[in-house]
Amino acid sequence: GAAARAARAAETSDAFADTAEQRALAPSVEAALSAACGVGDGAPPYLRAAALRCIAAFAPWLAPAERAQALQGCVQAVLRSLGDPSVGRHAASAFSAICCYGGCAWRLGTDATLQQLLPPLLAALEQEPLASDGEAAETARSACMRLVVLLPPASIAAALDAIASPILASLPALGATLAAADDAESIAVAGAAIAAALARLRSVARHLDSSPPLPQPGGGQAHPMVLLLGAAWPVLQPLAAPSARSAASFRALCDFFVLAMRAGGAAPLLPWLPQLVDAILAGLAAHNLAHALALASDGAVCALQTLAAAVERFGPEEAATPLLSAALDRAAGFAVPNLAAALGASQDAAAPLADVCVAFLELLYRAALFCSEALPPPLLDSALALCAPALRQPSRDLVRAAAALAARLAESDELRPRLLASEAGPARALLGGLLVALASHAAHEMVPRVADAMRALLSCCGAEAGDAVLRAALSAEHAFLTASSAAPPSADDFHAAALAAVDDALAFRAVACDFALLARATAPPPQEALRSQVFSASIRSPPD
Repeated sequence: GAAARAARAAETSDAFADTAEQRALAPSVEAALSAACGVGDGAPPYLRAAALRCIAAFAPWLAPAERAQALQGCVQAVLRSLGDPSVGRHAASAFSAICCYGGCAWRLGTDATLQQLLPPLLAALEQEPLASDGEAAETARSACMRLVVLLPPASIAAALDAIASPILASLPALGATLAAADDAESIAVAGAAIAAALARLRSVARHLDSSPPLPQPGGGQAHPMVLLLGAAWPVLQPLAAPSARSAASFRALCDFFVLAMRAGGAAPLLPWLPQLVDAILAGLAAHNLAHALALASDGAVCALQTLAAAVERFGPEEAATPLLSAALDRAAGFAVPNLAAALGASQDAAAPLADVCVAFLELLYRAALFCSEALPPPLLDSALALCAPALRQPSRDLVRAAAALAARLAESDELRPRLLASEAGPARALLGGLLVALASHAAHEMVPRVADAMRALLSCCGAEAGDAVLRAALSAEHAFLTASSAAPPSADDFHAAALAAVDDALAFRAVACDFALLARATAPPPQEALRSQVFSASIRSPPD
């Protein structure tokens, strides 16, 4: 845990301070730090800033136990400067530098020391300049949380409450302001204020993953993230609806949910999964308005990415499977109709929805990877219906997401049967999309990934079925594959070579790269440009 790491760092610092070189330097460094701490409030801002930078630079030197008095003097000097508008940012950086070193943090992370540090620190966070400087305030607050997680478990809850309560108290009024806003400018301002407050809450939660379980009054233990989420939920739940009016505030809310899930762990937060999923899906529903373009908002992407994080975190938990399956089904109900219509219409119609489609395909990929049981056949069929047309879109991210999902489905024993439903079914459609991507628009660095997905599909089909499915896909796409190339690749050559190289990933990639080169050729390429010998006979030698 964090306490053990800090203790080891303190021991290392003590040993390092006892070397001859360190003993010789000690008087000079002590004098420099003493001078830096003695720079008064009346000194010019540039001199005070230089003094704080000096303290930050010598933070490692303060770590050994024998320099505890110098450490306390530096911390007091830094705290005095936090409320000064001219040097508050430098003071926050110096405080963070001190708390970053295990030896210093180990000395400061005690009940007695934090009882002295917290009041002036919390007061400075609520005043200028830190109140309006989000980056500096987050730096100072995160540094403080590094100390809080080193406290004895029985003391962490009180310190956590003291730091988080002012932030939570500000959110209801901000939510009411956003709900009452009636024009774009006021909505943007109110949404930015909520996003800033939630960023402060994230800085409190960021280090809780290294905190030990906390004892509870009625017996048992609880993870501190569970305590923070329990205290925050009465504020966050009513905030979800107005946050849907502002992409910035909804993104910040989703970011906090993702951080909470990662910091708290799957088992402690499993009882909170229904509430988290409901809040995420409510945001997705709010951004899925009357027409398809509304789904392209940042809010929809954030909701899908947050749900993907939940699937990744809770997917291995068997108890979460029914809930995740229902959540995926509801998300598909919001996303699939709009996405399928756009992908099936035209490139212009699909372009505004590319980010949303990528987020949805990545959600399904995480589900296939971490909880394949949560993908029932109807939902899997919806995924396959989106995957094939997504491969035909000239978008690098769409090709990447669709190829990754196709490969995962082909490699999964539980999901593979849906690909092989019929010879003219999903496998052929996916192979056709992969061939089109190879022949026209897959970025150069994406060609190996597309080739790997194609090889995985052919492998899962088996020799006989793979032969038929690949032949059918090449036949269906023949006109497209030969329409614009000056040196169209031979379908028969590719068919034979692909099946022969299914068991050799590098050989299959070489054949696929040559296929892509020839299909896009504006002039016959020289033979040395080819990575395999498959198509060499059909390419004329360059003129002498």
